[in-house]
Amino acid sequence: MEKGFQFSNVTAVGTTKFIDSRFGVLNCVTANSSATGTLVLYDTTSGTPGTADTKIATIGGGALSPQTFRYNLRVKNGLVGVSSGTPELTVTFQ
Repeated sequence: MEKGFQFSNVTAVGTTKFIDSRFGVLNCVTANSSATGTLVLYDTTSGTPGTADTKIATIGGGALSPQTFRYNLRVKNGLVGVSSGTPELTVTFQ
């Protein structure tokens, strides 16, 4: 059986969330609804990402309509997301 992607749903306001704590692949981020909010993704294992950490993407910043953002990129350290507003996003990764 082929290994599929893991996922993490991000809905909380102002939350730092460890999505994955190891080397892997960020597949995509899907906005599941027309909520507003922002998710900033970092390649780090830090619980409080800062300027020294590698920022991968900032998703949102306004109204998010249902859509998928594909990345398929390697993450060296781990995957951490910081949310604000009222996002309703799913992050898939390996």
